[in-house]
Amino acid sequence: MEYEKILARITSGLTGNSEKDVPYLREQADIYKSHELSKDILRAIGRLLYDTLPEEQKVPVASDFYKDGKRIDVLYDEVRYLVSTKQYKKATVMMDSLIRFCEDFLEADQENDYFSFKNMFQAYLYQHFFKPTKNFKPAPYDFSDMYIIRGFLYMQEHNMKAAIQALNQAVRCNPVNLYAYFQLAEAHKLTGDLDEYLNLTRQALSFATTKKEIARCYRNMGFYFIEKENYADAINMYHLSSDFEKNDAVASELFYISQKTGKKIESPDQEAVLKTIQEHFIQVGASEPVLGIAAALGKKAFEDKQFDMARYCLGLVYDLSEDKEAKDLLDKIAQLN
Repeated sequence: MEYEKILARITSGLTGNSEKDVPYLREQADIYKSHELSKDILRAIGRLLYDTLPEEQKVPVASDFYKDGKRIDVLYDEVRYLVSTKQYKKATVMMDSLIRFCEDFLEADQENDYFSFKNMFQAYLYQHFFKPTKNFKPAPYDFSDMYIIRGFLYMQEHNMKAAIQALNQAVRCNPVNLYAYFQLAEAHKLTGDLDEYLNLTRQALSFATTKKEIARCYRNMGFYFIEKENYADAINMYHLSSDFEKNDAVASELFYISQKTGKKIESPDQEAVLKTIQEHFIQVGASEPVLGIAAALGKKAFEDKQFDMARYCLGLVYDLSEDKEAKDLLDKIAQLN
């Protein structure tokens, strides 16, 4: 009964005005962070908070939630520091505790799923590629990235089965998180499952939003062809990757092919690269949905004077396609903001 009374008291203070309700709910989260029912109360406040926020502001705000008296974002930063300093055992203990706590915020119901998209653009990508039948709402923290770190920690323990399970969770929590696919592909590569490695790389390529990401996908494909001893296609993919990003790994992989074949590596002509692309059904550059959604969302954001989102989306379009209209709008944003 106490939980219901507390929740009723909190909801009675809502006004319907997000400018007033958002700070009010954050204040309530701070008040109840140490309550014996804090887990249930904070979860309810979290859902109220995201229902209250305007759509364009519905992005993860981990600073609004607490565990053991510490903000989630602070705890997560501590985990990342431990990982960066290779204190993997300490990081594992903290991450497991953090994930157990955070999972309570992600329980799907009959009408809603919860995802940790990084911005509205990713939400639109998800909608286009996966055609969801349920409503989807943002989680109050980047749960997908948390699972990527957990998967990495399992990989350090050489527990590949657990790593793959964790990384599948990372994909589930954000089905368009490219780096979840990259890490999951790496885990499958280490188990020798090269076909799944290639499949995940293809999926990642369909969501790629930068030249660097596209190049990494092509390098992955180059590695796949090396392992299959298909050296001509491997050479073509490594050269194609260099059109999008110069990377030292390409030279070392090409040298390896030269050593294996006993032949000097020559730069392939355009027809040879095109043949590899066509025979293996490889996407060239960014996908049409990525460019189309980014352009449409960027223009809408510009019209609505949401210049940060407009700059992000239009910058993505221009970097990938050198689209003149995107460049013109970016120039206007620079003058206005």
